[in-house]
Amino acid sequence: KVEELLFRHETDIFLPATALWPLRPKPWPALVMFDDTGRWSALRQSGWLAAVSRFLDRETDWAPAVVSVDLRGWGDSRVAPTAYDLAGWSGSDRAPVYLAAGLDDGLLGQRVRDGVASIRWVMEQPGIDARRVVVAGRGLGAVVALMSATAVDGVAGVVYREGPVSIEAAVGADPMGWSLDIFQPNLLRHLDIPDL
Repeated sequence: KVEELLFRHETDIFLPATALWPLRPKPWPALVMFDDTGRWSALRQSGWLAAVSRFLDRETDWAPAVVSVDLRGWGDSRVAPTAYDLAGWSGSDRAPVYLAAGLDDGLLGQRVRDGVASIRWVMEQPGIDARRVVVAGRGLGAVVALMSATAVDGVAGVVYREGPVSIEAAVGADPMGWSLDIFQPNLLRHLDIPDL
């Protein structure tokens, strides 16, 4: 069963999500996915996440629930381009990143809070075996998946796809190959990806 959801998180934060619920006996294991290119990227046209859900395999006795979430600023909540985005020095990621950093609450940290809330929501759903929840991420979503999973007790594992080897290497690269979203005030004073 495919279900489009809208998680309410924090005061006025809404996170679009797509859930694939198995038509198999409960309890189900689950996979929670964060992808910086949008929640449908790994699902669309028999993508790897759709294959994990076994949505076409009616004969199997086992299938996980799959919940793919657009964290703030990704997928359906991506910032719309403006006239400034015509310039090579600009990008739609700049204004939200600068505003968030100016408030000392970087987007990466905000997305980790979104990720933690999403994982906890999935773990609390009827039919989910909370001891068998895996968190996956792609791109910067992989960083969020790893950080979020360390903040939630009982996560069974993490799938880290196409993410940076380290935050320090990513922000120090010339030219910068990642979105500015990777910047989080004071993060490297505390940890980097290899530490997790």
